[in-house]
This record gives sequence, C-alpha cells and structure tokens, in this order.
Amino acid sequence: MIENKPGWDGNNSEVEDLLRPLARKAKKRRITWSSEGDTFVAQAGDVETCRWIIDQVLELRGLS
Repeated sequence: MIENKPGWDGNNSEVEDLLRPLARKAKKRRITWSSEGDTFVAQAGDVETCRWIIDQVLELRGLS
C-alpha cells in the first residue's frame, strides 16, 4: 500500500519512485513508465495491470 502524505504535491518522479517497487512486489512486470510535460504516464499491455496502476495512484492521493 502507498502511504498517503498530507500536503504532498506528488510530482511525477516521486509517483514513479513509489509505484515501481510496489509493481515489482505485485509482480506487475510489463509497465512502461514515462513523463510527458506535467503528466505521469504508465502503460501496460493488459487491463488488470492498468486497473492496478489506477488503484495505486488513487490510494496514493487518498481518493480510494
């Protein structure tokens, strides 16, 4: 689980740094990480992994 940090602005590199080890632990191996402008991009080849990424980011932001 990702710890929710009050007042944290969640820049792209921090999000990636938090998600990468979680993805390894969850055995989500085929994720491509990048950043385009102010947008964090994580691409996966299957819907299950995409949903996992979304759930983790929502949890990070305290929205789940």
